[in-house]
Amino acid sequence: MKKAFGNADSFLDDFKMKGFYLDDLSLTPINKLSTPERNRHRREAIAGFTERLFQYKPKAIVIVMRAIVPMIREAMDNAGISYEPSCVCHPAFGNSRRFQSEMMKVIPQLLHAER
Repeated sequence: MKKAFGNADSFLDDFKMKGFYLDDLSLTPINKLSTPERNRHRREAIAGFTERLFQYKPKAIVIVMRAIVPMIREAMDNAGISYEPSCVCHPAFGNSRRFQSEMMKVIPQLLHAER
């Protein structure tokens, strides 16, 4: 994410000052779980993520990982958010360049989102 935003030394401060949030669907680490267990945790995390969306009132959402799109959309629906989210690939597993390229297309849209 830091590289996609220009690799600035003050990345986190700049990120926050622009009004961006970085949040996970599941607040519990699930990377080392089996796929069925990960999916169960993701489904269970929808309610909590919905509550955080109510608090954030985001003007735009970027989903970083295509596998969680259905869960994020459900949370958005539950929170009354009706716009179309952006979606980019996860930067792991050799997708770093692709992630950066996709984010470079999304970032200008985020910066110009109505605040």
